[in-house]
Amino acid sequence: MTAARVAVAPRRGVPGLKAVRVGAFYAALLLGWKLIADAEVWPSYTLPGPGAVWDALRYNAEQGYLGDALTATMRRMAIGFGASIVVGLVLGVAMGSFPWFDETAGSLVLGLQSLPSVTWFPLAVLWFGLNETAIIFVVLMGSVCSIAISARAGVRDIPPLLLRASSMFGGGPWQRLRLIVLPAMLPSMVQGLKLAGRSRGGRCWRRSCCS
Repeated sequence: MTAARVAVAPRRGVPGLKAVRVGAFYAALLLGWKLIADAEVWPSYTLPGPGAVWDALRYNAEQGYLGDALTATMRRMAIGFGASIVVGLVLGVAMGSFPWFDETAGSLVLGLQSLPSVTWFPLAVLWFGLNETAIIFVVLMGSVCSIAISARAGVRDIPPLLLRASSMFGGGPWQRLRLIVLPAMLPSMVQGLKLAGRSRGGRCWRRSCCS
């Protein structure tokens, strides 16, 4: 005896009700922020009100400070993350292609991948000083290990038949890398970039904004 399946139609909310709920939530949040700031529970320099924050934001935008800060932050992120892609790709391909390199440098990459990016900040300040190079170094070290591990996984997932076929047809190492390895490892690389951008990139972004 089989139980009868009852199809339940999904509930459809009132059009625009979600937007009203979201708007009401943020309005209540702003109101609570203003009430707490007006009550002076904390000094104004630690918890300014919404009006003071808006005035400061508008002033910095009109003076050009906000645009300069955003440009500097995006430049640091682009340089650091771009360098981490190049270095991580080279390390990942080497770890996936040469077992001896994976046994030596691969273990070091796995260990460094577990470190939070904030641990690199004191070393960056000691080695480079409190400047832009130190921030780029933190962004680089916060992302390169995740990208390298994903690249290694992509190389290892390549079917051996493809590599043997390229050798049989006379393909050299560079042709095999360009025509087989890099296209085949692309899905793993995209996943590694997503992980690096979400888990590490967000923290590195905050590090770069603090300088």
